[in-house]
Amino acid sequence: MVEGKEVMNLELQVSAPKAVEEEDEKDEDEKNENDTLQGDPEACEDQIISLIGETGRWQLERIGIVFLVSIPGLAHIFMSPFAMPKTDFWCVETESSGVHVHQDNLTKNECLDSCTSFEYDLSFWEETIISDYNLVCEASPLSTMAKMMFFGGFGIGTFVAGMVSDTFGRQKAICGFTALLLVSGVACSFMPSYTTFVGLWIVVGIAAIANFTVAFVWVMELASGKWKILLGMGMQFTWPISRIFILVCAWTLRNWRRMMQAVSAPLCLAPVLLYFLPESPRWLVAKGRISEAKVLIADAIKTNKRKADPEMISLKRPQQQRRNGTVVDILRFPVLRQKTLIMYFNWFASSFMMYGLSLNWQNLTGDLFLTFLIASCLDFPAKAFSVISLLFYGRKLPYIGLTFIAGILFVIILVVPKAGNDTIILVLSLIASFCVSSSFGMLWMWMSELMPTTVRNAGVGSASMIARVGGVLATTVGKLADVSPSIPISMFAFSALLSASLSILLPETQGKPLPDTPEESEKDKLLGIKDGFRTMFSHVRTRRAE
Repeated sequence: MVEGKEVMNLELQVSAPKAVEEEDEKDEDEKNENDTLQGDPEACEDQIISLIGETGRWQLERIGIVFLVSIPGLAHIFMSPFAMPKTDFWCVETESSGVHVHQDNLTKNECLDSCTSFEYDLSFWEETIISDYNLVCEASPLSTMAKMMFFGGFGIGTFVAGMVSDTFGRQKAICGFTALLLVSGVACSFMPSYTTFVGLWIVVGIAAIANFTVAFVWVMELASGKWKILLGMGMQFTWPISRIFILVCAWTLRNWRRMMQAVSAPLCLAPVLLYFLPESPRWLVAKGRISEAKVLIADAIKTNKRKADPEMISLKRPQQQRRNGTVVDILRFPVLRQKTLIMYFNWFASSFMMYGLSLNWQNLTGDLFLTFLIASCLDFPAKAFSVISLLFYGRKLPYIGLTFIAGILFVIILVVPKAGNDTIILVLSLIASFCVSSSFGMLWMWMSELMPTTVRNAGVGSASMIARVGGVLATTVGKLADVSPSIPISMFAFSALLSASLSILLPETQGKPLPDTPEESEKDKLLGIKDGFRTMFSHVRTRRAE
């Protein structure tokens, strides 16, 4: 899941007096802006759900819209294996002699100092970024650099998404980032040089993750209780769908420019879909736009066939909350700092392993399409398993168990002889990919529950930024695998086992009240080894869903 600014606690209540209905709309908005929330904050937060229902036709139709709009952007993330595949090359002309050297010579995949022109094996691919921009020999690191710059855009997009959506609204942010993704994606496919391509590809990276981030926040603002898990994790299914989407485009088109155009083209339909996407009711109330929020709530009540009378709804704007804390505030408290640093490493390790595998199957296993397809299909049960685990088994046991299994599998891959065991290594790698994909999604909820309210945005946001560092480093896995496949696998094994071991010390958060301040979080200390293992299995005994 993704980070975003949390919406302030809202209170919606049914008002009986007829006089309220006769008041001027402007006077009502001004009155409600000055009202403050009283009573139990948790109950107030769920008032909007109690009126429109935890889930219903109104929510599902609109969630379907943001679900569909998110897929093309995520497909861009997984384009690099197909736009920059390993491609055989050979020299066709040298500077000194002008002699043409053909593929059957000894110059295949060899770099000659005097070579001035290359040809590429395009028996399967029609056109790749490698062949278009001659990213071979001394220019070969530029392909890795392009991937790193793209993932660097992720970090920027994550940061920008929160600011834009909180300032201008969720609906406008989704429309804006969708338009930016469409324009930059199509324009990127026409770039004549490497420099201009990379410049626009960074913009694509920014828009792709920002679009999904805001869409995810929009969904979470309509969720409560167990539905927050179900709908939030449901949005995660856009990732495997997007992977299959780009796989189909790559197999049928086999040209990186047409692939990028095909992935971006569906966004042309986005204005039609987004026409039916309203603003987030919670954001409207938080901004004091009461009359607009009332219209949306009334429509939701009517569509979901709720018993509440839309004509009798009065909305109150919540009281102004104090300024949210920063990462500096987190690091000031020793216990909170220790928990945060452990979670930072978990985010880094999970991102490094997930993107390291999904973007480099060809370098790690020698096969691209089949392995990518199987891994993408396995991502569906991985997400479903993650939902079930979070509901019934808490946070610690699922994450630690899956991460530890992945680490052991990576160790087994290291000791299995490479000769004649390609199938065994492939199966083990796919199972490890399943474990990493499933456990990564759990970190969003665990991190948000560990962080106090006043620094929750800063904690989850900074953890996501750390994950982008793991994604950037994952782009180097292909080059390391060219040296020796054992190098990245060893790094995966170390990351997984260390992450699982450190997480034993963290407290379980399922069923616990969320801390409001760092001082409250300080009371929930890191655990010893014995207590850490005990808390892992506490929810196994109860088998009780939240």
